[in-house]
Amino acid sequence: MYAFDVHCNSYFPLFVLLYVVQFALCPVLLAGGFLPTVLSNLLYGAALSYYHYTQFLGYNGTSGCMFQALTLTLTLTLTLGLGFRV
Repeated sequence: MYAFDVHCNSYFPLFVLLYVVQFALCPVLLAGGFLPTVLSNLLYGAALSYYHYTQFLGYNGTSGCMFQALTLTLTLTLTLGLGFRV
């Protein structure tokens, strides 16, 4: 149940960024051009990075999880690597 609690606490900010903020910025994001594309990619990148970071903080609080730094390093590497593949 702890893993589900960590997921729910991490998912709420992701939901707010990807659905509420994205809906508010819909007229800007639907415009054609380079800036709306970059803004939407930054929005997704920020939401996913924050989700993974809060997951890391949630599991870092337990004594049973090992290699938290490795997990964060892999997460940041994947996020940055996928973020620059535009």
